[in-house]
Amino acid sequence: MKILDQRGKLVQQSNARYKDGGQPNRITIHHSAGNTGSADTFAHYHTQHLGWPGIGYHYVINRNGDIERCWNDTVVSYHTKGSNTGNIGICLVGNGSFTTEQMKQLITLIQSLQKRWGIQTSNVKGHREWKGQQTECPGFEVSRVRGLLPVRKLLRKGSKGEEVLELQNRLLSRGIPLPVFGADGIYGSETEKAVREYQKQYNLTADGVTGAETWGSLLRTEYLTT
Repeated sequence: MKILDQRGKLVQQSNARYKDGGQPNRITIHHSAGNTGSADTFAHYHTQHLGWPGIGYHYVINRNGDIERCWNDTVVSYHTKGSNTGNIGICLVGNGSFTTEQMKQLITLIQSLQKRWGIQTSNVKGHREWKGQQTECPGFEVSRVRGLLPVRKLLRKGSKGEEVLELQNRLLSRGIPLPVFGADGIYGSETEKAVREYQKQYNLTADGVTGAETWGSLLRTEYLTT
């Protein structure tokens, strides 16, 4: 995955700045509605014509598959009206029809962001899929993309298998003990208790069930802004 770092290099308003919003928890896919353009082009349009503080997208994927990174993932920029907080915006250069390389890099980028921030696949959407949006953007069914991304099962007492084993290993790596049975792939009382302990430590709903919220926290890598 080739990423061109454009952070700090693109035009911005002199009297306005986007704010840092902390932990992102969703991703929105956009298109540029034209087959030409770049992060620089869009930055000029967003600042000079729309009056935004800077480019609205966090990432731009060009027709050749090159990815331009425009902001830290935690920046709250303007790209999805009313739903920008915690929302990473990715723009595909094109008008509903995209190159194979673009789609390949889109999947790779999203998977990387999911791993880094613990973003659930259900929170990867096209611009038009968010409530209150009046647009056809990004011009294709993002369900096709979601179908290629990992989906974590809801796990609770009685669950068994590889995902339970992964859960247990992630708990252990976070310092949550499983002193009797360890990582055995069985969601018993010990694992349920460990999950509840983890949830309390991270201010999650402490019900002992591993759902989207708990998976997202466990999958999240160390908080970085670089």
